[in-house]
Amino acid sequence: MKRGQAQPTYMAYNTTKPQRAPVDEVGLINFALQIAKGMQFLASEKIIHGALCAHNVLLDEQNMCKVSDYGMAQTMFDKRIRPSRWNSPETTLDGVFSSEADVWSFGIVLWEIMSLGGRPYPDLELDDIGKEIANGYKMPRPPHCKNELYTIMSRCWERDGRNRLSIDGIVTNLDQILVQTQDSLNYLLLSDLDNDTYHAYSTVD
Repeated sequence: MKRGQAQPTYMAYNTTKPQRAPVDEVGLINFALQIAKGMQFLASEKIIHGALCAHNVLLDEQNMCKVSDYGMAQTMFDKRIRPSRWNSPETTLDGVFSSEADVWSFGIVLWEIMSLGGRPYPDLELDDIGKEIANGYKMPRPPHCKNELYTIMSRCWERDGRNRLSIDGIVTNLDQILVQTQDSLNYLLLSDLDNDTYHAYSTVD
């Protein structure tokens, strides 16, 4: 990938930009799978990302996703972690960074992708998210999102990190869903959606 060619992933979903072809459901799932494989590689190298969100994923001209800004946990020594819409509960409350915490964040990224750039926890103030999660709240399934994809999200958001889907499991499940979706030819054509459906990925909180 040449320097300067990468763009934040939300650029691919903007149908008003003629330089990119419309992205269908298969394309969205492929984005998610590429990101998951990037996270799988980091985990295999014992690298914790620590700040995974859609805005930290770059997209090159061939629609290949590149996970960026990884290793943020290495520089975070202050246990008073600022709340974030992407942080796992243990990261926000206890300053714990781990592969399991990255899996939680991946679930949020998958939700962002399938909601076409929606802001995580759109109906909650930042300071209220932790309390709602402690009470068992999980974001609802985005419109047009397959149940199988939402199951992955939900399993990423288990309160106990030991009960979350592993990154290897995420890759396996997404790969199966991608093949099934390609075979069904039942695509969600994003070019058919109203432009008001699209969002710019959130860069704050």
